[in-house]
Amino acid sequence: MQRHTLKLGHRERGMTAQVWQGGSSSPVLLLHGAWAGARAHWSPVWEMLAERHSVIAPELPGFFEGSGERKPTYADYADWVAEVIDVLQCGPVAVIGNSFGACIAWYLALRHGAQCRALVLVNGGPPEPLPRALRWLLANSMLLQGLARRHLQKKVFSTEALATGFADPARAPDAVRYGLGAPDAGLIAHLLRVYLRSGVPAAQPAQPTLVVWGAQDRLPESDVNAGRKLHERLPGSHFEVIEQAGHLPQVEQPQAFLRCVAPLLDA
Repeated sequence: MQRHTLKLGHRERGMTAQVWQGGSSSPVLLLHGAWAGARAHWSPVWEMLAERHSVIAPELPGFFEGSGERKPTYADYADWVAEVIDVLQCGPVAVIGNSFGACIAWYLALRHGAQCRALVLVNGGPPEPLPRALRWLLANSMLLQGLARRHLQKKVFSTEALATGFADPARAPDAVRYGLGAPDAGLIAHLLRVYLRSGVPAAQPAQPTLVVWGAQDRLPESDVNAGRKLHERLPGSHFEVIEQAGHLPQVEQPQAFLRCVAPLLDA
């Protein structure tokens, strides 16, 4: 896999994107989560995927040095990904999204359905709804936002997450370990803003969908029951649980992960 600088156009005219690419044949797009960049999330599997597919793994804006400006909503991130697909002229793609990347994959499938032929949601999905009153309070109370940020930092963006997010913390990529040891307060605040600004989509994707979950994921609202509930709300979807894996099953159990996704990618 090689990383390239891609010049964007249309909505992102004059901007660039950092994109990893390799392989040939049917395209597979990989969307990383918020713990680190594309390499940390996908390098255990992307070379093997590239033996059968054309693999595209962009660095999402604002999550990696030189990856561009952060986007204000999930929909804006999805539109940015659609721009990358358009410039590369590689659609329709099978999209695999992990955690935050799974949420963006969901929005991409809804907003740019013609560019997405299949969907794999890995330990993540659309944002969970909040009661309208609570959402309003969070959006308008600096105190509550501060409490929410501190909760995110303690439970999701600290070394505590190594124990709850991995079946074996020793398997955590160095970049993830470093990020959790020195959490980025600006990134945490950004993730909360994106959630509050985005709302919850009423529709659901029509594309063939696979939900993949690491059985030992114990992050808040992210255990295997969350994956099962996501599968149950998607008629016709398939659900696969990977044992001895947490929030990044493709990292902890790459061979099992590839076996899970191969039927959908090869269809």
